[in-house]
Amino acid sequence: MGILYNNNKYIELSGQDTERYLSFEDEVYFILYELFLNSESNKSLLAYQYCWFLSNGVSLYGRPLNFKYSNILLDIDFIKSIYNLIAQITDNDLDFNDKFDENDIQNMNDYMLFEEWNYKLTEIKNKIYHLINDLLKN
Repeated sequence: MGILYNNNKYIELSGQDTERYLSFEDEVYFILYELFLNSESNKSLLAYQYCWFLSNGVSLYGRPLNFKYSNILLDIDFIKSIYNLIAQITDNDLDFNDKFDENDIQNMNDYMLFEEWNYKLTEIKNKIYHLINDLLKN
């Protein structure tokens, strides 16, 4: 769950920073997973389902060394539904806890300012938009 700290909104990250930018699939997976971590809305459950399909049901922490994502991002209906989901996300869809013990937050590296995370969300949304256009051309 996100936090409110010093009048700023922070998104809880997946904790897998070294893997999050290895591929387009990683970028999509991690932004969806973080949506799941930081929300209790129906959008959160949908994001988790997309992660499940993208990863062939393999959990983030149960991946073998030779892990490969499914090719479902090439399914036009699937990628459009992901685009529609993330295009609607605002900070109102996310939960930010302002009642926490500062000692419970062991590492602020596990969090990102909402504005920075939202910028990454927008970048991924734009990449998905271009993928949809490429898929429609073929």
